[in-house]
Amino acid sequence: AWDLTLVSAGDVWGTNVSGSQHLLRNVAAAGVRRVIFISSMSAYKGTQQLYGQAKLACERTAGSLGAVSTRLGLVYGPGWG
Repeated sequence: AWDLTLVSAGDVWGTNVSGSQHLLRNVAAAGVRRVIFISSMSAYKGTQQLYGQAKLACERTAGSLGAVSTRLGLVYGPGWG
């Protein structure tokens, strides 16, 4: 889950990044063997976008716990959400 309505760095980090990192750590502690973090093409070294920086921070946490990340370009299907 990622709250796209948040616009301030503090809110994005306090909710999205911290929440994702907490989830990733709990999953690792529970012994889940395979974890894939869904990131974004906006996450790349040197990005100035808050969204990309936040996703990149989560990728780093995922990687440090043995998970992998994927940077999806487009997800589509019926309806929103």
